Amino acid sequence: MPATLSEALGADHAFLDRLYEKIRAAPDLQSKLEWRNQFTWALARHAISEELTWYPAMEKHMGQEGIDMINHDREQHQAVKEDLYRLQSMSPDNDQFDPLLERLMNHLHDHIEHEKNEDMPKLEKIISREESQKLARSFERTKMFTPTRSHPSAPNKPYFENFAVMLAAPIDKFADLFRSFPEDQRLSNPVGAQRLCPACQTNLPNPDDAVSTQLNPTEDYKTSVLSGFSPTTIMECAGRGLAFWSYQSTQEM
Repeated sequence: MPATLSEALGADHAFLDRLYEKIRAAPDLQSKLEWRNQFTWALARHAISEELTWYPAMEKHMGQEGIDMINHDREQHQAVKEDLYRLQSMSPDNDQFDPLLERLMNHLHDHIEHEKNEDMPKLEKIISREESQKLARSFERTKMFTPTRSHPSAPNKPYFENFAVMLAAPIDKFADLFRSFPEDQRLSNPVGAQRLCPACQTNLPNPDDAVSTQLNPTEDYKTSVLSGFSPTTIMECAGRGLAFWSYQSTQEM
């Protein structure tokens, strides 16, 4: 069954908590840097997607009460964005890194509690489950187009925010090509446990339902990844890869 808005947000919040724990548990500076980049990528997309999708829905369905609530949410988002802006460029070996991360998480959890206990119950009480599922899908789709870094000085209200997103997102996504990310990236597969999509918590039972990809492969990897396959399989893989790249490029314009 498709996720409702509160379920989709809850899954995202849980994912952010897991990334925070990855940063805390990182065994070395490079690993901590990679998980910091992954955390920044996820939180920046999450925050902007909220502001572009269900904040307008609260204003539409709840009138002045909704406006007052999302203004409070935007103030909480601003505190998170300002902390993330500093964190995303700070070396993890900086003495201020860990205290800043803790402050960011405190701000984030305050906001999550407000959404969980105030926003979602009131909104989902007055909309249908189908409408909630539609908002959840819109929330997930919008993350494909949002910036992947924090921009606290950018506008945070329609329609100025939409324009700012269009300008910042391509630059962020291009710069991400040159940043280090964890090799297991956005999926986890604990031994003996189900593999779940972090966005919607859908079970991924088959080995190739989702695959983590290293966007900066080594020369050895390029040499060996298709070795042993027939020319037909190699050409089919290449064709599908090019088709997906073309689709992704048009979606990110």
